Amino acid sequence: MSWAERRDQVRQTVSGVSKYLLTALATALITLLVGIWGPSWVCAPATLPEQIDRIRRDASDGGFHTLLVREAALHGAGSKSYIVVFRDDRLTELQPKRDGPWRSDELRIYDNDNGELEPRFQFQPKAAPAPYLFRLEAVRDLDGNGLPEVVGAFSKQGMSPIWPQPVGVAWSEREQYGIHSLLVDRPKLNAFRARTKYEKTVSTPYLRPHVLTDVATRRQVKGFRAEEYGIVRSGEEGAKLVAAFVSRAPASCCPELFELQAWAVDFARRTPKAVPCRLFDPRLQGRDAGGIFFEPSDTGPTSLVRRMRREWRRVEERVSC
Repeated sequence: MSWAERRDQVRQTVSGVSKYLLTALATALITLLVGIWGPSWVCAPATLPEQIDRIRRDASDGGFHTLLVREAALHGAGSKSYIVVFRDDRLTELQPKRDGPWRSDELRIYDNDNGELEPRFQFQPKAAPAPYLFRLEAVRDLDGNGLPEVVGAFSKQGMSPIWPQPVGVAWSEREQYGIHSLLVDRPKLNAFRARTKYEKTVSTPYLRPHVLTDVATRRQVKGFRAEEYGIVRSGEEGAKLVAAFVSRAPASCCPELFELQAWAVDFARRTPKAVPCRLFDPRLQGRDAGGIFFEPSDTGPTSLVRRMRREWRRVEERVSC
């Protein structure tokens, strides 16, 4: 065999090996790409209910159950967001076992971004040491700007949730959600009479600012607490925040007495502002500096909320904010 024939044979061998290697490499690359992105080519994207179910399962794997899922148009008409609240599974037990630090409720908001639920907001107060439980009160446009706000409260868990701190979550001009305390100023309580030592102790949580600190971001929400609160409609002026405070402790002579106060909340500010309303009870005939006092018909937080709303309906025409 001549030198030229050997050279041609070597070239053919090298060419065959190169083609084989390129084919094998291309096959491996295609297999890898199909393994990574193949399901998205073959399977249809998950629907919103399926994504919600996946969020529930992920929370369950972490020891939380989904307490609430509520759809809302937080960016205006045509938008779709989901308000989700998670609670530690141990807090639903009759005798919870503390096998680790208590964990407060977590509030999240997911926005629908072209069919994909994107987590855009989360807040979970650090337990100190008792956990905080969240109660959603309303998803409503409180200030008439066309965008609904999320209004609720974090209450410390005792024998039952106590001393709710009302908060509001709203979409801001900076294209993000913000959380703010709704009671940012110390309430000016009207003393029904000289307070006893016990009544002064009971009113202490109302008069001291309280701070909620998010576990993940260390974001702080500072504000004041009440005995109970609610959101009520107020004619053409929109909604109002109302709250009840203990004014007289229960005694053998007379039942417990509460004071009612109200605020108009403005979310249009960079930091939402609660403007106090002036309330005047005609039954007092000027004997008191504008306080509204009432006795609950029976005990329990649900009864207090009902009575508080009833008192508001009675006096709302005499309210000036």
